[in-house]
Amino acid sequence: MKQVFNDIRRFGRVCVIRMLPLLALMVSACEKNEEEQIGLYRPDAVSGVRCEVSDESEWVLGEDEPFSFTYSLAVKENVSGKLKFEIRAVIPGIGTEEWTYTCEMDSPSVGETFTGKAQSDFVPTPGFYTCTAKLNGETVRVFNVACDIEHYEVADDRPEDFDEFWDQALADLAKVSIDPELTLNENYSSDTHNVYDVALHSAGDFTGADVIIRGYYVEPKAKKNFPLEVSFYGYEEPAYMDRPIPRPAIPSNGGASLSVYTRGQGLNNRDGRDNPYGNCFVSRLAEPNQYYYRGAYLDAVRTLEFAFTLDNVDKESIYTTGGSQGAALALAASALSPLKPRFTVLSFPFMGNFPLYLQSAKWPADLVNATGLDRSEVLRTLAYFDTKNIATKMTVPLALGITLQDNTCPPWTQAPILPNLPVTTPVEWYIAPAYGHAGGPLITGRNSEYITRMLE
Repeated sequence: MKQVFNDIRRFGRVCVIRMLPLLALMVSACEKNEEEQIGLYRPDAVSGVRCEVSDESEWVLGEDEPFSFTYSLAVKENVSGKLKFEIRAVIPGIGTEEWTYTCEMDSPSVGETFTGKAQSDFVPTPGFYTCTAKLNGETVRVFNVACDIEHYEVADDRPEDFDEFWDQALADLAKVSIDPELTLNENYSSDTHNVYDVALHSAGDFTGADVIIRGYYVEPKAKKNFPLEVSFYGYEEPAYMDRPIPRPAIPSNGGASLSVYTRGQGLNNRDGRDNPYGNCFVSRLAEPNQYYYRGAYLDAVRTLEFAFTLDNVDKESIYTTGGSQGAALALAASALSPLKPRFTVLSFPFMGNFPLYLQSAKWPADLVNATGLDRSEVLRTLAYFDTKNIATKMTVPLALGITLQDNTCPPWTQAPILPNLPVTTPVEWYIAPAYGHAGGPLITGRNSEYITRMLE
């Protein structure tokens, strides 16, 4: 078999984050070919040839490591002409090509196999890249790669009045008394734990009235002075509002848990309660002071404040957790509240790096596009709520689990929390290379280990 390796082409490397101010002018990624989707895997895309490309062990690169991916071709049927294998790495959302590798094989015979390594002759800029492997023009695999995340850079796009904005928001919350209501829920309680329905008063919304937020408090019966997990929920779209509310979870460490839904979601839109926010992400998006997530972040702060009023809780062992939207809320509560938890655990957080997010993910870009608002106006509002900007206020220890193949919250929207943390903030992070918008056993296990260690 004749093997012809084309020249590896190195293009002008562009730091992903430094180009962010230009993103509002570019075409949204949701208009790209649907074929180019993260997680696509079609080893038999070309009839008669099986093409295997890389695996998760090659998707996280450290400092000074080039792109390097193994691949193999197994010819099972006669193929006329050449087989052309190629792999390219592009900057997500922007589409700038960073690197291309090609290999051509003339007149392959049935039974022949070929194994090769696609490797760049340069070290990519720290960040994330989307790699697409093709055989004879047919897409075989699409996957994200993380490169030297320790040195990932992000732009500082906080508004000039960012601190004043949140100072005023917290002052508005402080004017509203918590006025908590706890009601024993006998249906959910057990021999070991009492479960209470919780209702708290939080900051008002565009109606001018205070908002009541609801959730659950789970307390062990046989213990005193126990740790408390304050957990936050993921995003609920209007289409989900007919789904049953899950039972409150009992922490595996034998402690207590507090989980309260933000306004308009979960228990706050059931049993005839009104949801005036519609699809929350775009509710009053044009005005930062009325935007949904101003209220939602304050709801998270209010929940953490309430945690510190609970009698039997060890106030030194309160911690916050959440995944997706819940991770953004856990971060906001821990960073903004004057009352600080012991630590925070975040899994694949939503609400991050919006200039690139809206370019590289169909959702929530499709919600934003449907509003007709100017993209620059949208980004001005979202900058107040971007997790990478909220992270600048984070002072308690933090663990962050990143899902590399995530289409809902791409990894380049999760990781920018890290470089924006104050240098004195202790942080641990880990990547689940093969997972999408669910952490799986890797992140679940690491989270559990972190919580256990931090509570010792």
